[in-house]
Amino acid sequence: MVFNVYEIVHHLSRVMTLEPCHIIATGTPAGVGFVVKPEPKFLKLESTVRIEIDE
Repeated sequence: MVFNVYEIVHHLSRVMTLEPCHIIATGTPAGVGFVVKPEPKFLKLESTVRIEIDE
């Protein structure tokens, strides 16, 4: 990941109140787009993001 969990929580908590059950989506560490060679891949306006939470 680009930022560790502590940094993410720190920065988010400065601009919003984090409550129990809030979800912080950090992306997929193994598929970080900016390190893709030869050209980085980023989300575009028409991109679809699918998130699932197992109970």
